Amino acid sequence: MNIFARRNNVIKRLIKYLIRWHFRNVGSHELLRVFGPTQQDGNDRIEAAYVINLDRQPVRWELFGQEARRQKVEGGQNLLDFCHRISAVDGKLLKPGDAASRAERYPLTFHC
Repeated sequence: MNIFARRNNVIKRLIKYLIRWHFRNVGSHELLRVFGPTQQDGNDRIEAAYVINLDRQPVRWELFGQEARRQKVEGGQNLLDFCHRISAVDGKLLKPGDAASRAERYPLTFHC
């Protein structure tokens, strides 16, 4: 693939991304009704969401935060207000014996 074909492909992908981004932002912003405290009428709501994120991926968490702030929830809150970040176990930092020792503590067998 020559340089002009690659540049053309990049330009097409950029235009496609910008069009999608524009329509997503001008679309309807319907309130999320599934998050919040349980209401008096007994309807259960999701009170918290836990998001697993690697410490070495702060940009990914920030992008999630931007999107979650856009999602409005009844009561004037946004989705990020219900999300809690949990630090993920980084597999790249584990030593070869670490996985075996964890498997002994957390067996994958099913007991009835």
